[in-house]
Amino acid sequence: MMRNKAVSFATKAFMLHLPAELDDRVEKICRLTGSKKHFVILRAVEEGIERIEQRLAQVWIENFSQGGQNEDGSSEDTLPF
Repeated sequence: MMRNKAVSFATKAFMLHLPAELDDRVEKICRLTGSKKHFVILRAVEEGIERIEQRLAQVWIENFSQGGQNEDGSSEDTLPF
C-alpha cells in the first residue's frame, strides 16, 4: 500500500480518485469482509445517496411545515448543504 499518495480506481462506469487515507480505509474494509474494492466503494456511494435523500426529505418536510419558506424566509428550492 502506498501511503500519502492518492489512488485512482476505474471501472467501465466511473473513475474515482481516492485520497490515500480513504484508500487505506477501503482496503481495511476489503480485508475484513473479503469484498472486492469496487463493491465496497459502490456500497458506500449507495449508502451516501440514501443518507442525502433522507436528509433532503427531512428538510423538505420541515420546509413544508413552515409554510414553504426556507430559514431565511425565501421560498426558493435550495439544498441544505
